[in-house]
Amino acid sequence: MNPDEQSVLPFSDSAERLFRSIKRDWVLGTEVTPDAIDLKGCSCYRESIAPDPASAIDLVGRPTENGVASITAGNARGLVPRADGEPWEFYPEHCPQHGNAAHCEILVHRRDSQKRVDQIPRSQKVGVKLAIASKMTIVIDPSPSSMAEPEGDFG
Repeated sequence: MNPDEQSVLPFSDSAERLFRSIKRDWVLGTEVTPDAIDLKGCSCYRESIAPDPASAIDLVGRPTENGVASITAGNARGLVPRADGEPWEFYPEHCPQHGNAAHCEILVHRRDSQKRVDQIPRSQKVGVKLAIASKMTIVIDPSPSSMAEPEGDFG
């Protein structure tokens, strides 16, 4: 096997956690908001390959303001009803990348086809995002740098 090739592994354990880097803006109280979900492929890290949730923190931009949310592989599967046809289906798929064997995505398709996600009507996008976000829990709370205690003697 070429060392650059990585095996795609099935999700055989429904309790396996998937870790997603989240921004402070994507948290409301103790809940993950639908803004945390990217319908074109919600990138996560597989716990079975990268067991430390902190490994999922996005190091680009402002890493000190990012946290981590988790969802189990079993909860990353589901259907979202549609009034006008077959439901939207979401599910995890292992998509290893060069240098990141733990990478996976939560993908969304129409149940009756592989219709592209960018064709989801705007009126249905929030419902699909909410269905996924509502199953996530915060593992590492993102802390905004704007809330940090000021340094120095101001007295």
